[in-house]
Amino acid sequence: MTTNLSSLSNGKSSVLPGRRHSIAVGQSTPSHPGHSTRRKSIQESLQSLTQSMSVGLRIAIRASKESLELGEDLILDKLLTREMLANHYNERDIRVVKFIIHKKEERSNGEFHEIEVWTKRDGVRKKIDILVSASAEDDRETQVYNILLTNLRNYILCKKLNPRKYLCTADHFLLWNPEESLLERAEDEEISGVPSSVNNRILIQENVFGKEYRLSMLDGGGLDYEHSVLSVSKLAKFHAVSYAFRKEGKMDISSEYPWMKPRSRSKVNHQTMVRLQNIFQQSSQFGQYSSIFLNGVQEEAGEDELENFGVISHGSLNKSKVFYKYRSELESRLFCSDMIFKDLSECCYDSCLIDLLHLLFTAVDPEVREEYMADLVCSVYYDSFASAVASFNQRIVIFSRGEFVHEFERNLIEGFNAGLNLHTEEYEATLTVPDSKSSQQTYTYTDYRDCVLSMVRDILQFKINAQATVT
Repeated sequence: MTTNLSSLSNGKSSVLPGRRHSIAVGQSTPSHPGHSTRRKSIQESLQSLTQSMSVGLRIAIRASKESLELGEDLILDKLLTREMLANHYNERDIRVVKFIIHKKEERSNGEFHEIEVWTKRDGVRKKIDILVSASAEDDRETQVYNILLTNLRNYILCKKLNPRKYLCTADHFLLWNPEESLLERAEDEEISGVPSSVNNRILIQENVFGKEYRLSMLDGGGLDYEHSVLSVSKLAKFHAVSYAFRKEGKMDISSEYPWMKPRSRSKVNHQTMVRLQNIFQQSSQFGQYSSIFLNGVQEEAGEDELENFGVISHGSLNKSKVFYKYRSELESRLFCSDMIFKDLSECCYDSCLIDLLHLLFTAVDPEVREEYMADLVCSVYYDSFASAVASFNQRIVIFSRGEFVHEFERNLIEGFNAGLNLHTEEYEATLTVPDSKSSQQTYTYTDYRDCVLSMVRDILQFKINAQATVT
């Protein structure tokens, strides 16, 4: 009895012949028509086996580049990716024609992968670059995306609105359970059930960072007026989603999402306090107001009005975590047209004022903040927030403009702390530069002092204007 080794070419082992004393494989082949056949020699058989195994090995290597093992008997491949995208875009006819793993990176809490996916929708091929973060254990940022932001996205969709207009995040995709799939698969297309625990540790995002979206294209400094207006208005819309979601559903966010880490306020260390004292002592203009800031940075934060101002916050906004999309007009210059956040690892349930303060004091250019902070707070943010909430439900009552300004003024020291820590990090980074490179330092103590005093100036001016408005 002989056995055909052609089955090895598809990666499956053949059935061994029953004759133990023979290692001959392959079918008897006549040398000439009508002549008697002869069995392959041992050397020919081994050569044929080696060729077949090499074919199987090449197929296995290729398969490893077209699938990603994510643990728990879960493999991400073309079939599961199609399932995932079909549910995300609500399209039955989507096809995945290519699935290529480009990069794998080991991290302390798991693995990180970059994957190139080519889809075909309505006859048009399109490339989607995705990032896959597979954590060894439950990961809070993954839960924020897969659970909380998914609920917010569904809330926006149920209002027949576009999530991209409100959620300042890259698209994220869920590994749906096939029982909930839109697709009608053929009998030979099987996908094992996806365990619910996947939502806690596997995050799949569209990779738009550094490609479609990038850090601001401004040369040094902070955000100019154009970037600042866009950033503040987009932040307000992002906050408005969770505010309306919470109010309309009469929901206790802390109870509904207990894994949300409470926010930790910005702290200032002893060395920074000493520098701050010296700056005030040397300032004839602002020295008399030193107690407001020296006492303020050490005081514990008061109770937040979360019932009135509570939203889902980014938690640690600064210029390095805000990415912009640009478009050209009349081929003369680029205009920023959209903004998204990166890194939601510090996302929390907090007062909407805290994100706004962090943005203004860590990202916006000091000259823009000095000239336009009141407009950015009282007009751009408040009007965008109110309009967005009304688009979800016009019957939701929000805080008044006066209440908002009062709460912003009450929390100004949080913005000061965030900005102070950022400028301190930038300044201290220059202190570690070798002497041979000292001439290349661009952030001096004078720059540091001027940045700190510019924040002091803007806070005092806002407080004066706010008090004058109230009286």
